[in-house]
Amino acid sequence: MIADLKVLPNEATVKDKVYLFKYSVLANNTMDARINDLIETGQLEDLCELMDQISITIRLKPEEFDNGEGIVSELREWYIEY
Repeated sequence: MIADLKVLPNEATVKDKVYLFKYSVLANNTMDARINDLIETGQLEDLCELMDQISITIRLKPEEFDNGEGIVSELREWYIEY
């Protein structure tokens, strides 16, 4: 995700940035669902905090997502079912 965010053009929209977050969260959640306990609770919280910091760095405002909780809070339960 970070590599993709780094090459986004300056005129990238919020929608473009959110798409990359969704893809990353879906990939992590899907791996965790397929491999039982791949990501421990503490690790998940660390990942969420890191992603929140990344979102702020790329100017996604936490208050605009999930009642101010940030984009990751909005996405954390998403996964692809197999």
